[in-house]
Amino acid sequence: MEHASFRNSVRTNVIHKRDLHTEASSIMFRTSRILDLCGDNGCLRTDLLSVNDQGFSIGRVMSGGHEVWLHEDANFTFLLPLAGRLEVGLGRQGHRIDVGQFAMLRPTERQTRAVSDRTGRFQAVTLQVSANRLQMQAALQGLRNADFAVLTMPVARYLAQSLPVLMVDTCGKSIRALPLRVAAELGTLIDELLSETLGTPLATSSTRRILPDWHRVCQAEEIMRARCDEALSMPDLAASVGVSLRSLQLGFQEVYGLPPRAVLSRIRLDLARVRLLAARPGETVTSIALETGFIHLSRFAQLYARTFGETPRETLGRCRA
Repeated sequence: MEHASFRNSVRTNVIHKRDLHTEASSIMFRTSRILDLCGDNGCLRTDLLSVNDQGFSIGRVMSGGHEVWLHEDANFTFLLPLAGRLEVGLGRQGHRIDVGQFAMLRPTERQTRAVSDRTGRFQAVTLQVSANRLQMQAALQGLRNADFAVLTMPVARYLAQSLPVLMVDTCGKSIRALPLRVAAELGTLIDELLSETLGTPLATSSTRRILPDWHRVCQAEEIMRARCDEALSMPDLAASVGVSLRSLQLGFQEVYGLPPRAVLSRIRLDLARVRLLAARPGETVTSIALETGFIHLSRFAQLYARTFGETPRETLGRCRA
């Protein structure tokens, strides 16, 4: 599995109304000059998935309404309200972004007001892309001097549908990082988005298959982690996520280049290692292997040694040394 080989992370920041007398910094924007939260018990939560090697971040913002004055000088920002609306002030110009609209803002200083819906809830997904990603600074400067645009091209609509699902799959789950293939596909989609916005479409385009596959893989992995100590069959797993066995296999191949059985085996190996490193008196390699879903003990020992560079007995011995 490719989680560990790719540099990305999920960070969460929660700011309460009572914290505003201190300096409340944003994890999303470079400089937040002023922040105000609506209501006596206002709260602002930000989840940020940073994909460092690809030069972009995906965020999720939730509050009961808030207002922020900020300066962003390095990133293009794309905003997608899911509940409530956004009112953006750029100098003397004001813009409104409603639910379902996917809007782009150039690097700029601005005032953003998040207005809650009738239930008192505001939620939005954000995409921030480094202005240097395409190395097209000259072309970007020629974007008709537009600081704001609502995007309606097909790739924008596709991202507007996909990004909220991706954030749900990533934030607050045991799966905390994007596999290399998913991150690379997102990078291609972002290249398409910026290029079409500039009126210079790319010669190659994304397949638009891997994000739906990633969603199914995330669902399947959650089940694997919850039931890895059981005799979990792949047909049962496919039925649990509502797809055919063939679709499940293709999804794992698309995302990881591995069959689902191999991913389940790695999940079990990771759990076995954690158990061996924290073994209680009386626990043995055999008992831990069986309790983490391995039936063939010699096969378990071979896989473990190949994966971690030491035998299960050596790991257990280090725990008890």
